[in-house]
Amino acid sequence: MGSIAATRTTSQSGPRRLARAGDHHSSSGHVLSAPEWLDIHFLACAEAYEALLDAAGFRHGMRVLDAGCGAGAFLPLLRNRVGLDGEVHALDLATENLAAAGRIGSLEIRPVLASAGNLPFRGRTFDGVWCANVLQYFDDDEAIELIHELSRVVRPSGIVAVKDVDMTALRFAPAPPFLGAHLAEVCIQGPSATKQSFGSLRGRDLRRYLERAGLCDVKQTSLVIDHWAPLSETGVQLWCEWLPYLAGLALTLGVPDEDATFWRQVSTSKLAQRFVSQQDFHACELQVTATGLIP
Repeated sequence: MGSIAATRTTSQSGPRRLARAGDHHSSSGHVLSAPEWLDIHFLACAEAYEALLDAAGFRHGMRVLDAGCGAGAFLPLLRNRVGLDGEVHALDLATENLAAAGRIGSLEIRPVLASAGNLPFRGRTFDGVWCANVLQYFDDDEAIELIHELSRVVRPSGIVAVKDVDMTALRFAPAPPFLGAHLAEVCIQGPSATKQSFGSLRGRDLRRYLERAGLCDVKQTSLVIDHWAPLSETGVQLWCEWLPYLAGLALTLGVPDEDATFWRQVSTSKLAQRFVSQQDFHACELQVTATGLIP
């Protein structure tokens, strides 16, 4: 979930309003993957997301694939880094994300409808692959298989870079200090626990997954993204959608009473807006980029 200065043409006058509350799932079935949601989070975290992309080390002249491009927010940044003598390719599993990415002005990129786990490209086609916030939807074994598939299409000495969230670092203030940790804990308990519930906790272990998949010279960059009051309009939109979503999870799954009291106070967009409008509001999240080279 992310950010940046260069955005799709549909967002140049400001982020699009989120069409509805809820889990913001796309046609792929993944929650928090709809193009409107991806837009808002990307714009609210622009500077940090650009730094996380820079950690991948893509250079001018490279042919790079954005595997799981979402609504396409990283595509202009990738184009800037590979230059006019490089190439940017993209794919995603959700048709509405592809439509949004395809509307990005002047990029001349036609994203492909496909799964990052089954890439429709020959081996050693690219100099690098960028895969942002995709691994969280796979279990541990599947994540290794996905990294193998990303590696298959990258030439020797090429770059495989994956970015993802680590929800164990999520915090808000003024609020009980362990809200995020307690929520992460209840999300992985019981029969309703999803692959994403577990996958969203592994961010700080990403480099180990690249190492287990056989990549070399693996490095990792972890970045705390702070959201301080007063928030921008985009920041307000982000948290007025995200907090009620998280509150719904917390109150459904059962968190400690002190936490439940807080979550009820942000359980609607209107209540969340009141909370984030406080002068001492602060929230932070952790995003991680891990990179490795093909032997």
